[in-house]
Amino acid sequence: ECAGPEMRRMWYISFLYLSSHVASAIFAKHPTNVTTCLGLSAAFTCATTEQSSIVWLINGMDTISSICSPPKAEITTPGPVWQSTLICPAVNQLHGASVQCYYVAGGQVITSYLAYLSVQVLGPPTNLSIIERNAISIKLAWEPPSAFQSPSLLSYSVVVKSRNGTLVYNETVKESQLVVTTPDPCDHYDATVISQC
Repeated sequence: ECAGPEMRRMWYISFLYLSSHVASAIFAKHPTNVTTCLGLSAAFTCATTEQSSIVWLINGMDTISSICSPPKAEITTPGPVWQSTLICPAVNQLHGASVQCYYVAGGQVITSYLAYLSVQVLGPPTNLSIIERNAISIKLAWEPPSAFQSPSLLSYSVVVKSRNGTLVYNETVKESQLVVTTPDPCDHYDATVISQC
């Protein structure tokens, strides 16, 4: 008995899905999602067990000039696993991109799974305050920038000066609170905290 139009359509869709899944599974390593900040680097890696020339696609095109400055760098490691690493030394756009690699084997285009580059917008830290003070020190605390979704990327440049401009503290820290020794309990101190990726 012949399948009707609806049955033929369902079989065709299932066949396409299975073919795509099997082709992608040929990759020994697929690119994975990367989150970074504007101006910082990003790297994606894929590998296959077949000898091949791996090509990268960014937003479906063979170029990364729209998201990366300076131009891309690719490093290929020969067998038994052929690996290619796409390096973007400085991301120059905010809206991110999709990343995929492919190679051609036996006249067939084999594609990896899609990965995504997410770019975080960096703002100033919020709610800077002195939460504790005694005769020899002050304890500062603050919160990450509003809407920043990857706190692990953050560090903070902290500068503390006395009223006459003497530098008391100047370090970069990962934590969002800090104890600073103050030489003169009667002096006034200015603290500046700057977010960094």
